[in-house]
Amino acid sequence: MITNEELNKCFEDVKNGKVQAFETVYNEFMTPVYVIALRVTHNHHISEDIAHDVFVNLFSSPPDLNKVKNLRAWIFQMVHNIAVDRIKKSMPDEIPEDFSDEIDIFENINLSYDIDKAFKLIPDDECKIVIMHINGNLKFREVADILQIPLGTVLWKYNKAISKLRLLMTGG
Repeated sequence: MITNEELNKCFEDVKNGKVQAFETVYNEFMTPVYVIALRVTHNHHISEDIAHDVFVNLFSSPPDLNKVKNLRAWIFQMVHNIAVDRIKKSMPDEIPEDFSDEIDIFENINLSYDIDKAFKLIPDDECKIVIMHINGNLKFREVADILQIPLGTVLWKYNKAISKLRLLMTGG
């Protein structure tokens, strides 16, 4: 994982047209961006489109480093916003209720079918918090800022979700 300083440097280089810096950003964020989008949409095709849109936006309009304090949180906020907007615009039949037939995509991100099933059984808000914290490497305060809920609520929902996941994964 690259540091915040290295990430800032990468985006400075992206603004100066250095493609290799963008490749570094892409390699760092491709999996967490996709996973966050997938957890919001529950559709791997839509999530791939969202990830594509995020990286096109990052390349064509890199963030203003004077205005953005935490680039990692800012990127994940962008993913979350685009995913929510996409859901609102989607037809109901575009977002399947069950995407277990599409589970092969998880081979690329080292998640198993059992973990996916367990995530489907916890509320979406708890799922988002767990994914943003674990896959997105965000601190709980950053998750609270992105979701615009109190830090205490984030911590409570995270612990509740982890307890449920632990129980589900152990056959409870």
